[in-house]
Amino acid sequence: MTDQPEHPDDRDLAQYLAGKHPLSARYRAAKVADAPPPELDAAILAAARSATPRRRRSVRRWAVPVGLAASLMIAVPLVWQVWQTDESHNADFAHRASAPVAVMEERAERSPEPETRDADVKAEKQAMVRAESQAALSQRQAPPRALATAPPLPAPPSVTFSSPPNMAEDQVAAQADAEREDPPTHSFNGFGPALFGDDEESVRIAWGRPLTVQGNEPEACRQLLAEPQSAFGISFMLVNGRFARYDVTGPQFEAPGGIRVGDTRATVEQRHEGNLTVTPHKYVEGADVITVESPAGGTARLIFEMTPEGIVERWRLGVPPGVDFVEGCS
Repeated sequence: MTDQPEHPDDRDLAQYLAGKHPLSARYRAAKVADAPPPELDAAILAAARSATPRRRRSVRRWAVPVGLAASLMIAVPLVWQVWQTDESHNADFAHRASAPVAVMEERAERSPEPETRDADVKAEKQAMVRAESQAALSQRQAPPRALATAPPLPAPPSVTFSSPPNMAEDQVAAQADAEREDPPTHSFNGFGPALFGDDEESVRIAWGRPLTVQGNEPEACRQLLAEPQSAFGISFMLVNGRFARYDVTGPQFEAPGGIRVGDTRATVEQRHEGNLTVTPHKYVEGADVITVESPAGGTARLIFEMTPEGIVERWRLGVPPGVDFVEGCS
């Protein structure tokens, strides 16, 4: 077998592709004959180069100076404007910063020292509280304690000098006035200058020593404890921010009627005869609670908690509803 195609057309195509066909030979001859010689191409290119003049790139020497001048014309005004703005801003800032300092210095020169001002405010409040307490005490029908216990004045001497008798009368009157203006520390009106219904600051001023806050809900009910309790044995209760009562657990303080912790039930009944109520103790079996109403009227009450043996264990003085809280502010 041979690899030559059997069909005539296939054989012609194979010979043409292999370059053996007569048509292929003629095509190659015609292509070589029609191509121009290399010398002709070189002559055409040389003529084209000689006919075209070379252009030299021109440099504009004036462009650089003009550009620098334009940049300076733009930059200098901008720098000047920024400098002026910074100067004015700094001056305004310095003026604003110095103004509050000057005002504060002027106010400091005009206003008194803080400690002096606080002392004056406290003194004014104490004076107002004492005045209110004195007005409330003046409504009571009983004569003032100072006048009731003051000894009789001695007879004037036979000498006719007027200065010594006048001085004695002035001293006695001044002492009586001082005692009238200084109400008893414990009364049905409050504790010293702090009256029931006053705020916490009045209580702290009346006590004059540090007080510790205690209570589960201090906004509604808070207890102010005098520390240490073993030394003072007293606490103050505020209900909704107002002075409502104070409790005494030690013998240091004397309740109205001259009764202290440790006194007997008979002493309480004798001092407040006809003005007391006895009820059983809520928690202690066999013990009683003695409630004394204010002799001048009003809502204030004095409550003694007794032991089963009939001894004053503690007492409290205040106004409802705080005076009736058996558990305090717990």
